[in-house]
Amino acid sequence: MKEQLQQWPAPLFRRWVLTIALGFAFLGIGTAVWLALNDRVLLMLSIVMFALTLGKAVMMFRSIALRRYEVVEGVCVQISSLPFQKCKKVKLLDADGNERSVLMDKQTRLRIGGRYRLYFRSGNHTAVSDTWIRSSLAAGNLLGMEDLGDFTDFDEKIE
Repeated sequence: MKEQLQQWPAPLFRRWVLTIALGFAFLGIGTAVWLALNDRVLLMLSIVMFALTLGKAVMMFRSIALRRYEVVEGVCVQISSLPFQKCKKVKLLDADGNERSVLMDKQTRLRIGGRYRLYFRSGNHTAVSDTWIRSSLAAGNLLGMEDLGDFTDFDEKIE
């Protein structure tokens, strides 16, 4: 199991660990408030949040262990805001010169000219679509992101 975890990409491992830590934080805060104020409602809510985050961590573990994710790597060449939607359209140019468009959450920070490796959930449509529902689903399918440096660094590594 330890060898399997070491093979995971660093951003995916980090997100999995932080999800588990968040679950225990919910439980710890709820327990502390219950001990201090005897508030059973908050304790029950924190137990529910703990169970939900652990469930999410289990689903993430299965997805990552079975490699049910897509990797998109390239140089960011364009970032477009989509009006009235919670996502933005990002165009990436890969090493072969192919251009890929993906929908990402508006809060994801990218810069034009930067090289990125993006990890998306498999099965979701990462390509740009015209429907609002698909763009809403695509906004939350980013599992992790690695900043690989600027485009000039990429040229030096190839040579």
